[in-house]
Amino acid sequence: MDSALSAAWLADAQAIVLEIGQTVTINGTEYLAAVGEPTLTQSFAAGGLSDTVSVVIKVPATSAALAAKAHMQIGRTLTFDGRSLRVVGFSHKPGTAWLQLTTQDADQFR
Repeated sequence: MDSALSAAWLADAQAIVLEIGQTVTINGTEYLAAVGEPTLTQSFAAGGLSDTVSVVIKVPATSAALAAKAHMQIGRTLTFDGRSLRVVGFSHKPGTAWLQLTTQDADQFR
């Protein structure tokens, strides 16, 4: 992937979160992130269907975020809007501008 294009995408991602980003705390460090709307999904469970609400959080792939990537992996928790969320999905393709975390309310796992 072209490094100039990657740098331009990252600059755009940072501009987006500066304008509309929300604060997410990961391992004690605050990041500005693009936080999506909650999404309701259903899956089969014993006795019928089970509802799950997930939220996608996109963190710009800055040097600091990439260095903290181990704290954003599946099973880790983060804080957003006073709620503890557990990472249930993680995506980052090298050269792209975002680290994408799919999260669910951590209380669902207790």
